[in-house]
Amino acid sequence: MAASTRSTLPRCATRWRRFVSRSSTSLESAAGPGLILLSPGVRALSREHQHSEFVHELGHVIQYSLFPDADGSGWSRYARLRGLQPGVNTAAAAHAARPHEIWAEDFRALFGGPAANSAGTIENATLPYPTRVAGLATFMESLAAGSSARETHTLVAVPVAHGTLTFSRFGAGAAVIDVFDAAGRRLASLAPAPGGNSVAWSWDGNDGAGRPVRGAVVYARARDGEGGVARVVVTR
Repeated sequence: MAASTRSTLPRCATRWRRFVSRSSTSLESAAGPGLILLSPGVRALSREHQHSEFVHELGHVIQYSLFPDADGSGWSRYARLRGLQPGVNTAAAAHAARPHEIWAEDFRALFGGPAANSAGTIENATLPYPTRVAGLATFMESLAAGSSARETHTLVAVPVAHGTLTFSRFGAGAAVIDVFDAAGRRLASLAPAPGGNSVAWSWDGNDGAGRPVRGAVVYARARDGEGGVARVVVTR
């Protein structure tokens, strides 16, 4: 996320991302709606390969969340931009020719940063490289802009370091948020840090007495009542 070259789509992606390690299996990494399944330890991967694979799977999460198959007009526009053919580029086609896979590779190439694009190629070499397709990046970013307009006040939680969380909310005023445990006990009260059209709150994962919160489900809510309740599983 930090290595992405643009901000709009990666920032929007934090609203849905959830990472599950499946290192005990022999499965490849994959993604689904709101979920990235990573397979660390299955085999050794270079740093560049890890970045490439992660951002590709993140592209799938973005697509499931912002660009569902039911959006027929959107997919028609995307197909025109990429030169996709109805009888060729289908879900049953070879992996590199599937629209979802082309989208994920486009996302990686446009938003993944240098490490994710060190090879300078995409899986389907018959297609123009995404940065050379006029209007493609703007089209993909417009999906995030539409989502931001719909969910502008939603309070979301983003892990930023081991045991540390950042809560954020777009398009709403600054207010203190309180973090509670499942029994309703207040664990912490966090001061807002406004920035542009968003507000952020940082929590170090400790309760009011400085004790680390471990293995618990916690809830965060702003005192102004905007943004709903953010639910977080603390696993550190």
